[in-house]
Amino acid sequence: MRRADIDPATIRDFVLTVLRDAKNSIQLHEIQHGAGTLAVQAKVADQIRSGMEPAPHSRISPKFDDCVSEVVWNLALDRVLIQERPWESTVNPWFHLTDYGKMTLKNEHPSYYDPKGYINHIRAFAPDLDEVIEQYVIEGLNCLKQDLIFAAAVMLGAAAEKAVYLLLEAMQGAETNSAKLKKIEKLLKGRVLPDIFDLIQKQLDHLTKERKAIPYSIHEGAASHLTSLFEMIRVQRNAAVHPIAGKCSRMKVLAMVNSLPSTLEIAYRLINWFGENKI
Repeated sequence: MRRADIDPATIRDFVLTVLRDAKNSIQLHEIQHGAGTLAVQAKVADQIRSGMEPAPHSRISPKFDDCVSEVVWNLALDRVLIQERPWESTVNPWFHLTDYGKMTLKNEHPSYYDPKGYINHIRAFAPDLDEVIEQYVIEGLNCLKQDLIFAAAVMLGAAAEKAVYLLLEAMQGAETNSAKLKKIEKLLKGRVLPDIFDLIQKQLDHLTKERKAIPYSIHEGAASHLTSLFEMIRVQRNAAVHPIAGKCSRMKVLAMVNSLPSTLEIAYRLINWFGENKI
């Protein structure tokens, strides 16, 4: 490797790429070699040793191989990979993707196994993504990878909540009616979410359906996307942290992960529109 060690998240990205391209079963040393080749191509590591023979002939360094191995075994723990013939003791075990792993890695958008790619995907349409939202999302994805379902729900819900506040603040900057401005200021101070949801939905209905001030290309039926944000916050507050409810399923959190990028895309379109227009 180079003098500066490669970030473990980057190595995981290389491993996931190798697994996506694998046709059938694959041995550990093939994963190490493939990840090493990608590291060299990305110019984050020095030239890889030639050959496809088992380590040490096909590695960048022993430390790199160890990092790849750690990623592979973590993916096995996460049910993405399964080891073939685990009763056989071998230096280079064989692995193949589980059905769940195939579904996860073939996802059109980066999944929670690829936090860096997930954030980059969001930044493609929200280059000014709020750093607090980014931090909450990354924390949530990392929690989910560790099967910390309640913690993941809290983090992703917090990211959604921050997006709602940013949208309300953008509306505040665009508002010209003094009475409505006072109401928004009161909501921003009190942070009573049901009232905030009600105001945002009524304002958007007014601007999209009655006045038709916001182009469809901007809002794209924003109501359903905002409902997703509100649902994420509901799961965060009720299912994950409410002492009486105390229930939060992995499927609900996965639904949050899958819907968050498109929901943030619409939210940021609206935020940018309010930043450029008066109402």
